[in-house]
Amino acid sequence: MKWGSGAIVGLYALAYLEFTALAMYDSYKRYGHPTQQEQAQALIVKRYKVRINGKEKNFTLVGEAHYYNQKEHELGKKLVDEHQHFAYEGGKQSNQSLGNLVYQEAFEFLMKIPIFYTKLGTGRFYDNILLIAKQRGHKVQRLENSYKPFDNLPLERKLELLRIAAYGALVGPLLYHQARLLEPMLAELSESELENLIKWTDPVLHKHLVEERNKIMSREIAGILKQDTIDKLLAGVGKGHLDDIIRDLSQQIELIEIK
Repeated sequence: MKWGSGAIVGLYALAYLEFTALAMYDSYKRYGHPTQQEQAQALIVKRYKVRINGKEKNFTLVGEAHYYNQKEHELGKKLVDEHQHFAYEGGKQSNQSLGNLVYQEAFEFLMKIPIFYTKLGTGRFYDNILLIAKQRGHKVQRLENSYKPFDNLPLERKLELLRIAAYGALVGPLLYHQARLLEPMLAELSESELENLIKWTDPVLHKHLVEERNKIMSREIAGILKQDTIDKLLAGVGKGHLDDIIRDLSQQIELIEIK
C-alpha cells in the first residue's frame, strides 16, 4: 500500500491532536485537580537595603522561570502587595529594521507552541509578578528590549534558533513529557548553575542573549533606584540573569542584603 503525502499529513495531525488531548488530561490530573501533587517553589527572592545620596531605600529582586506554578503565584501576589513601584525584564523595540521585526514575529509565533506544552508539563500556567502588578493597576517599567541583542547575532545563529523553535512546534506534545522531568529540577538549580548551563551549551548565544542584557538591566535598575520618587522597588528577571545583575548593581550602588 502506497501512502500519499496527504494521508501522512493527516495521520500526523491526528496523532498530534491525540497526544495533545492526553497531555492536557494528564496535566489536569497532576496540577488542576483538588488532589494535585505538591510543587516546589522555585522563585529566588533577594531583599536589599540601598543607600543612594544618603537616602535608604528598599529593593527586592526576584529570579524566576517567568511562568509560575500555584505556590509561586501566591508568593508573587504577596510581593506585589508589598510594593508600589515595579520593573521587569523585557520589552519590545519600536524602531527596528523590517528584517528584525519579521524575525521577531516569526520566532515568537513558533515559540508559543513549545511554551504551551512546557507549561502543561510543569503546571506553570499562573501569572507572574509582571501580570499580577498590571492586573492591580500598577505601571511596570520594562528594563530592556530583549530582542535588541538579536541585531548583533550572526545570521547562522538566528537561523539555528528558528530551526529549534520550528522543531519544538512540530513535536510539541512530546515536550510535555520532557517538561514533566524538568519541573523538579527548577527548584534545585541555583542561579549560577543555570547560567553556567546556558554558557556551556552555547557561549556565543550566552554572550549576546544573557551577558549583554544583564549589563543593560542592571544599569536600568540602578537608574530607577536613583530616582527621588522611588523608595521601594520590586524587580523581576530570569533566574539565569540574577547573579550577574547583582554583581553589576553592586558596582553602581551600595547594596546591603537583608538576610
